[in-house]
Amino acid sequence: MNIQKLDALLAVALTEVSDADKRAFPVFINTLHAPKPEEATILKALGVPGVTAERQIFTATLSAHAVADLSELPWIQSLKLSRKLHLL
Repeated sequence: MNIQKLDALLAVALTEVSDADKRAFPVFINTLHAPKPEEATILKALGVPGVTAERQIFTATLSAHAVADLSELPWIQSLKLSRKLHLL
């Protein structure tokens, strides 16, 4: 796993996971460029919805294994844990 591509909250959350295969992490996936066909196939296989050739930011709920796999890909720029916003 490439920790440098993970934000701090996601890195901490991954250390507390009990089931690495459970889709428990809502994340933002930032790519360096719009995904090429083979890269789009990888994203779709991991369950990332709405993968198109025009987008560079995606959201998905991933497992710890999927986060680790994505972090190792050279065309993935960063992975950030999504948080619920609360009204003040």
